[in-house]
Amino acid sequence: ISFEFHYEFLDEAQKCITYLKQLGYTLFNLSCEESEKFVFEEWVPAEIILSIIKQSPHKLLWGDIYAHHKES
Repeated sequence: ISFEFHYEFLDEAQKCITYLKQLGYTLFNLSCEESEKFVFEEWVPAEIILSIIKQSPHKLLWGDIYAHHKES
C-alpha cells in the first residue's frame, strides 16, 4: 500500500504510518517526488522513513511512502 506525503504535512504522514502499523504493516520504503525509485534497497522500519524526511533540508519535499505487510 502507498500514500503520498508532503514535508509540510508530516504529522498526517505519521498518523497514517501509525495506523498502518496497527494493521500489521511493519516495513516501509520511500520514493521522492516523481523518481519512481525506492530510496532504500531494503524495506526499513517506519522510524527510519520519518527520520529521513524530517532531516531533509528541502522543506518542499514530497513523494510516496510504501508499506509492506508482515508475512503470516
